Amino acid sequence: MAQTHDQPELDSQNAGDTPPTPATPAVKRSPGHRGQDIRDTMAELAAKDEPVVRRVLPRDEAVAYFKGLGEHYKAEIIGSIPEGEEVSLYREGRFEDLCRGPHVPSTGKLKHFKLMKVAGAYWRGDHRNEQLQRIYGTAWATKEELQQYLHMLEEAERRDHRKLGRELDLFHLDEHAPGLVLGCQNTRPG
Repeated sequence: MAQTHDQPELDSQNAGDTPPTPATPAVKRSPGHRGQDIRDTMAELAAKDEPVVRRVLPRDEAVAYFKGLGEHYKAEIIGSIPEGEEVSLYREGRFEDLCRGPHVPSTGKLKHFKLMKVAGAYWRGDHRNEQLQRIYGTAWATKEELQQYLHMLEEAERRDHRKLGRELDLFHLDEHAPGLVLGCQNTRPG
C-alpha cells in the first residue's frame, strides 16, 4: 500500500503526545452507539478540528505495531502486502488507523456528512469467521454539494433498470433459474 499521490507529509508534531488507541471504530468500543450517537460523535469530531496526520511505516513494523494494539485483522491484511512496501497510517487525536489516503487536513473539513447504511460481513468472506460491521457514509465540503450528491443517488435509484424492469413488466427473474432473464410480453415487438 505504498503512497502514490503527491500529498505532502503532515508534521507529526501536531499529533500530540497521547498514545494512539486501538484502531477500532467507535461503534465497536461502545456497543450502545446507534445512528444518532454516531452522527453526534462525528459532529463533535468535526467541531474539534483536529489535524489528520499521516505517517509511513515499513510493512513488518506496521504488522508488529497493529499486533501490539491487538488489531490482528489489520496485521493480517498488512502481512499480505509484498515485502519492502511501505504502509501509511493516519492519526486524528488518539485514533490511528491503516489507510492509503489521502485525507482531509483536519476533522473540521467533515462538517457536511451523511451516514448511508450499515452492513455486516464475515472476515475474509468465510461464515466460520467473526462477523464484522461496516458503516458507510459520505462527506462533502459544503452542504450544497452533499445535497446534490444525495439527489443524484435518489435519481439513480429511481431510474434503476432492475427496479423499472420489474415495475414495467419488461422482464422476469425466476428464483429457480438464477441468472436467467426472461423477457415479458411488453418487451416483444409488435
